[in-house]
Amino acid sequence: MALGNRGTVGAVALDIGGNLAAGTSTGGITGKLPGRVSDSCIIGAGCYAANQSCAVSCTGDGEIMMREFSALSISQACCHAQYSLQMNCEAAVYRAREKSGDIGVIALNQKGETGIAFNSERMMRAWSDASGNVIAEIYWMSKSLLFSIIDMKVAVDAVQQFDLIQGSRV
Repeated sequence: MALGNRGTVGAVALDIGGNLAAGTSTGGITGKLPGRVSDSCIIGAGCYAANQSCAVSCTGDGEIMMREFSALSISQACCHAQYSLQMNCEAAVYRAREKSGDIGVIALNQKGETGIAFNSERMMRAWSDASGNVIAEIYWMSKSLLFSIIDMKVAVDAVQQFDLIQGSRV
């Protein structure tokens, strides 16, 4: 039975030895140009994992993620910046939003902390906490930090920190 296009599936994991992994598969886009390579398979754009920082999987406007190296940017910001994993994810999404793009990211670090951010209407996601409780959500989190007035300055500061670490990208 053919299921059709179900979109991108991303996963981040932490094993008992403290090793991080990330994987991203794509459902592709309808009408894509022949020869177009998906962002999902480009390490640093659609996914990235490093034990020193975090594991990241991204979905959304691939051209923006490839230019920004969204997954790698989050990972590097975790190594060099003072912000939380969550704030680094939000900063990456903010950068995409500045370029009129929609992206969503999930991330996990060795402490078991998660970061989830997106600027689309919905992003299906699920995770388990340290107690093994499974949480599943589809639409915006009830207490979304992303782009709130209170946290906008922090997100802008995190974006500026990205620029210092990465250098500005076109």
